[in-house]
Amino acid sequence: MDLARNFATEGTGRHSGYRYITPEFDRISSVVTASEPDPFLHFTRWISEAIEEGVAEPNAMVLATASVAGMPSTRIVLLHSFSESGFVFFTDRGSRKFTEIAMNPKASILFYWKEMQQQIRIEGELVQLSAGSVANRLLDAVESDSKRGVALNANLCLTEMFNERARQWARDKNVNSPRWCAFELAPEKFEFWEGRANGASDRKFYSRTPAGWNTTEKTV
Repeated sequence: MDLARNFATEGTGRHSGYRYITPEFDRISSVVTASEPDPFLHFTRWISEAIEEGVAEPNAMVLATASVAGMPSTRIVLLHSFSESGFVFFTDRGSRKFTEIAMNPKASILFYWKEMQQQIRIEGELVQLSAGSVANRLLDAVESDSKRGVALNANLCLTEMFNERARQWARDKNVNSPRWCAFELAPEKFEFWEGRANGASDRKFYSRTPAGWNTTEKTV
């Protein structure tokens, strides 16, 4: 559907040829998909579909941290892998984000897949990991995880994507330096957002409770 709106009116200060084009929703279903009872299953399904559809860098995510004073900062990092315990990425100990995480471990990550009209926001607390523990987790999954083949397949794809980018970046760099470390975001809240064919959006929320995950849905 053509939702283009022309803002080229007198007094706007814009060039007369300026034209704002709203996103096309023709390829997106108008049917609300059923939510999973577990947010990790939901995440696995969505990121697996993003990989299968050829989304450019589906492992790219916005990481938001904040200083002790509450000043936020954001940057894009690459997801290395994920499991039911959390979402893993690597960083430099000399970076601003490392400094902020050391003082305030609460953070959020955001995935946005324009091609799928989907985004996922996850909030939680960061825990530092050793690089060896990350490798061991994936190895354990390969050797023992037969029931969650979809999650395992997605993880292997993500790890290979990460490794390929790392190989390109690592040229002429000391990748064995102790300055590099891994963090895992242990999630407390999830929000899954999906665009609809009629321009509306469907949102599914998960909040961790002592009894498990509490789920709510909202369409706007």
